[in-house]
Amino acid sequence: MLTGKNMSTIYGKCAEGMTYCNDLLIWSRFEEAGYATAYGEDYLSLPDTFSRYQGFAAPPTHHYLRPFFLTGENQQGPLLCTKKIPSAVNVLNYAADFAQTYVNESFFGFFWTNSYSHNYGHSPTLLDEDIVNLFRKLTSLGVMNNTIVVFASDHGIRYGVMRLPVESYYEERLPMLFMWIPTEFRNSHSESYINSVQNQFRLTTPYDFYMTFWDILQKGNSQLTVPVSEACPRCTSLFSPIPKDRNCADAMVSKQWCSCHTLTKVSEHEDGAKQSVALACVEFKRRRTNTKDDRHSGRPTTVVTKGNETNQSMPWERPSSPTAEKFKASQRKAVCRKDPELFSEKGVVMIEYLDHVASYGLCVGRTYIKIA
Repeated sequence: MLTGKNMSTIYGKCAEGMTYCNDLLIWSRFEEAGYATAYGEDYLSLPDTFSRYQGFAAPPTHHYLRPFFLTGENQQGPLLCTKKIPSAVNVLNYAADFAQTYVNESFFGFFWTNSYSHNYGHSPTLLDEDIVNLFRKLTSLGVMNNTIVVFASDHGIRYGVMRLPVESYYEERLPMLFMWIPTEFRNSHSESYINSVQNQFRLTTPYDFYMTFWDILQKGNSQLTVPVSEACPRCTSLFSPIPKDRNCADAMVSKQWCSCHTLTKVSEHEDGAKQSVALACVEFKRRRTNTKDDRHSGRPTTVVTKGNETNQSMPWERPSSPTAEKFKASQRKAVCRKDPELFSEKGVVMIEYLDHVASYGLCVGRTYIKIA
């Protein structure tokens, strides 16, 4: 959404720290165009922007919330707090103050909250009233009259009991995205607005949203040359027409994350289902070989659903006991064979741990061995 780049480019450019790739982020282009910029994100201990990629050595935007959270984030029951206020609420308050300060100027703000929804046991509903209050405040301040406001997530629930129903297949593939288009924009760019309304019913990706940022910049400067997205050269702005028959290949969505499949329930007693489970178990055991066993692994039973259009077998796990660990293995049906020992590396695409997020693979030194 912020770079339009392939993940391999991000990993390479940002390996030594986010400072070295800040120029890739779209807020740098908004800053060059004269916009006031801001970035705020809570939960500094998460292994993402601030630790895995070593964070920013200098403020990446004009206004930067991290120094405030460095004064101390503390867990208070289910809430992560900074001073006497939940960290996520601090982010929302900061976003409102930023918008109020620049309400009559051009500004770009990116604000992200993690502490109410990232981990097992978190409850996003606790933040509902604060989010409603944010939008009410933005409305009362007049911000919504001339500002495009986006409310989005990066994915749905990825662990726990909510991963057991077949609906969870879509949870991690169809993130939430709501966009408010102000009346001023609807009147001055009516065709763009109509396109955005129609595109609600089209296949779109974060790369399209990246191109939307560029489209906004170009509407303020018609001489601006808009680049194509490295990761999706055919992606386009959400304000432009997107084909009704667009598919995952057109949008550069990998088969792993494509949601355009017809899923049908398959009996766990079917031969194909049994073969899928056998292959997944063989691969799981292979990946566990020579790694430190810091948990007692239960033996899960598996329910398999298939994507008929792609012949992909997608096992969905249910625990065999309250203490059993739960996994999901994605496979390509084409390599399923009668003898599971004939397993091919191309067979099991991915094994995911469904109980918690990245907490039990820390003892594994070699990243490629980790099970999600």
